[in-house]
Amino acid sequence: NCIAASYPNITLLVSGSEENIDQYLLNFFSTLAFKDIIRFPNHKKVLTHLMKNHYDVLIYFDCSPFSSIVSVMGKLSKVKILQIIADTKIATGASTGLQCLWNSISLKMASHVDCLYPWTIPALKRKYSIRSISATPNSFTDIKKYNPAPKKKIMVFAAARLEDIKNPHLLLDALPYVKDSLQDAGYHIYICGAGPALPALKQKASAYG
Repeated sequence: NCIAASYPNITLLVSGSEENIDQYLLNFFSTLAFKDIIRFPNHKKVLTHLMKNHYDVLIYFDCSPFSSIVSVMGKLSKVKILQIIADTKIATGASTGLQCLWNSISLKMASHVDCLYPWTIPALKRKYSIRSISATPNSFTDIKKYNPAPKKKIMVFAAARLEDIKNPHLLLDALPYVKDSLQDAGYHIYICGAGPALPALKQKASAYG
């Protein structure tokens, strides 16, 4: 999936089934305003659209065969490419097999690479010879809108999409080992989010007491 921008307008290009697209938009882009959201049944249609329409900048997330093709098209068309890295395997250089090839093509063709993890920049630059790179933690969050409230209680806090790739069960599974100590110290435990793992997490939290 790809974000295409012609200043000052931003268009989201997204492919897949209607159901998957609706869930994707809800999970990732529910708070962002786009000039337009264009839906495609598959990546081939996205590529056809990009060949027929000009954008100033193409923005895409992580690396795949699709992003590699888009990056080459953008390079040939002299369109600026912003590659955003959120996948920790890519960011840490732990990818294997063909994924390394997609990473190499996408990252080397990009005009600029932005990643969520500042500590991974040296490894990314070394592995993929990236010339222009930055780190923007919480890419889609305007942190100026959030100010710390007076501290009324101490807590252990986790916020994420509740799905297996985020491993939300890890915190819950660890709590039985330290629950008494945390309670004695006055800690409150919060797991915030939504996703397919929510029912199982509620069940596990109830079982753990």
